[in-house]
Amino acid sequence: MITPTMNPYPSLNSDYTTLLNVIKAAPPADLNALSIQIATWVQSTYFPAGTPPDMFIVNQLKTQGATAINGFVNSNLLSDTSGGVTYNPQQLAFINQMVNGIFGVPIQSIGDFITDLEDNITRSGLMQEFQIPLLQATSVGTAAIIYWNTQVQSPGGWGPYFDQSAANSAYNRINVPFWVSAAMEGALLGTNKAAVYGLIDPPKVAGVDLTGALVGAAMVSAAKVLFKTSKRFQNTPFASLKLDSQVVGSMGGNGSGGTTQFLNSTLNGSCSHWLCNTQCQDTRCNTGWTKPIQKHWCLTLNGEVSCTNPN
Repeated sequence: MITPTMNPYPSLNSDYTTLLNVIKAAPPADLNALSIQIATWVQSTYFPAGTPPDMFIVNQLKTQGATAINGFVNSNLLSDTSGGVTYNPQQLAFINQMVNGIFGVPIQSIGDFITDLEDNITRSGLMQEFQIPLLQATSVGTAAIIYWNTQVQSPGGWGPYFDQSAANSAYNRINVPFWVSAAMEGALLGTNKAAVYGLIDPPKVAGVDLTGALVGAAMVSAAKVLFKTSKRFQNTPFASLKLDSQVVGSMGGNGSGGTTQFLNSTLNGSCSHWLCNTQCQDTRCNTGWTKPIQKHWCLTLNGEVSCTNPN
């Protein structure tokens, strides 16, 4: 009998779900309020001694959230020129699969995809200390795919931040991989084992190994849903510029059936998704275009479907 890979950080899985439900019950007004909400919950859960909130610890935890969101917005995780977050090449190979490769599999297979990644990480020959941030991120990712798939079915407090045309529309469902990718990227940016495990040294809470990954994951994924937080355009030639959200591929039929496929692409890629012909009929797509057909070139900005001119 083959023994399945065990993730050493199952508490991140359950705590991510619990923390996101806390945010869902009382959505904050801005990033600062979100940071305080996350830090306060983590403090009361991981540091219950004393009279909560312990603002000394809360303020330290807030720095982890800020570090993660700034790294996400500035594309620091995989940037060769960020001067900030740096993993070793073996880690980067797995990280690229987490935050980009996830778009190459159907939504219903993302859970299996993350499980396979975990198995490959543990079999890779990487030293244990280099596996730690990777396995923390996959633990969060396993929770995130289940969580967001459930939320698009019954959004509750997330409802106002989803597409309002239908609670369970395909439009909401195609955003799930972006939210899962953001959660794993946030965990990798916020992880508090940086100095030893290949990252620049971020703010730390002494003796705690899990808070950075949890705070970063919750901060980035919730900000993406609540505030449509996205990455800044970098100083890269326009033709090769990549977005933080990937071009969405084709969905069979009119979107109600068929196999969903997610394709990685740059601005030079085209989109045949049916939403390009329905959701993208706004003034941005219908005015000022040199080629009318370009309104059917559809990119996902901020994790939502929109249109842009690739020229």
